[in-house]
Amino acid sequence: MRAQNKSSTGVEVVFHENDILVSKTDARGFITYASRDFLNFSGYKEKDLIGRSHNVVRHPDMPRSIFKIIWNQISSGYENFSYVLNLTKSGNFYWALLHVTPSFDDHGKIIGYHSTYRSPSRDSIQSVIVPLYRELMECENSQSCLNSGAESGVRFLNDMLLSSGFEYNGFILSLEKDSGLFFS
Repeated sequence: MRAQNKSSTGVEVVFHENDILVSKTDARGFITYASRDFLNFSGYKEKDLIGRSHNVVRHPDMPRSIFKIIWNQISSGYENFSYVLNLTKSGNFYWALLHVTPSFDDHGKIIGYHSTYRSPSRDSIQSVIVPLYRELMECENSQSCLNSGAESGVRFLNDMLLSSGFEYNGFILSLEKDSGLFFS
């Protein structure tokens, strides 16, 4: 489902390098928890988020294909790393490195998802992700792809990654390699 967000103010807000924002959702993607840091940074009150679809914070310039990749991975029981462009309640935008893991019950059934947001590599955002996401949005919105926009974006990205010798999570983590976030 396409996000029903207000438009962006065009003002970027950046969270500190050591900040970690956390949210949790049920298996359908409805928010069940948001950390104080998430609430403070996003400008939302807990009552504004609990029970709402997580796409309430999605920026309209965020490619649907990235969310399709995220959903495909996590609903299959795998973790996902992605760069996301989100909106605060006031319409300001922020980039984050998202890490989503499924939560399981005692029988191995997915009961929800745990998401952490960290400050991303600014160089990777500007030099790789912004141009890539712009290209994905063009692919998704082209006349030839209107009925399968997100799927077309996924195919485009998978073809690009395959020709570069990457799988999706490996590609994202390679962009963070110099940050020291996941590598020592």
